[in-house]
Amino acid sequence: MRKYTIRIQASILFFVFVQFSIGQTRTEINIPNISDYVTLKCDFHMHTVFSDGHVWPTIRVHEAWRDGLDVIAITDHINYRDPKLKESNHLKMGNHNAPYNEAKLTAQKLGITLIKGVEINRDSPTGHFNVLFAKDINKLTDNDFFKALRVAKKQGAFIQWNHPNYKRNGKPLKWFEIHEILYKEGLLNGVEAYNGSFFSETLEWANEKKLH
Repeated sequence: MRKYTIRIQASILFFVFVQFSIGQTRTEINIPNISDYVTLKCDFHMHTVFSDGHVWPTIRVHEAWRDGLDVIAITDHINYRDPKLKESNHLKMGNHNAPYNEAKLTAQKLGITLIKGVEINRDSPTGHFNVLFAKDINKLTDNDFFKALRVAKKQGAFIQWNHPNYKRNGKPLKWFEIHEILYKEGLLNGVEAYNGSFFSETLEWANEKKLH
């Protein structure tokens, strides 16, 4: 009986090793460089268990490496923290820099450029905004949306309007007055063109407003 137990355990370990090895194969995405520029494959909008995602920040880095990405930004919601994390004593729920801190060493080891970011949510029509290249996310928690974004701007952040179809329920996408105010104050630098579907209207806004 002991012999069979050892064989079964060895088989399980071999299966786990094979699956892990397969999962760690990097997919190469070949996109030509343009002129003197280097093309990087990026994902600037992803979540972890620190908000409404399902995996640890280091797993997001491993996924990015496996999928052939070069640059990522973990942008957990600043307005929502998974209550289950409170059960872990070593996690500081008030530290919104924690997802970046947890992932940065793994990113360095795998050669992935990790951008510090966060997603700030507001109800429609304002929507959700990614703050990228922030220096200290803990200083962006002001309930006053404009104050939070102004602090982000002082930190040199890039501010992006996410999924402009948020709560549109099939209605045409619209550039609301709040977005014009944000844009004129320099608190809106870009808009997400794809998130589950392609938002063609955003290309018109980008051309007209010089957004990225």
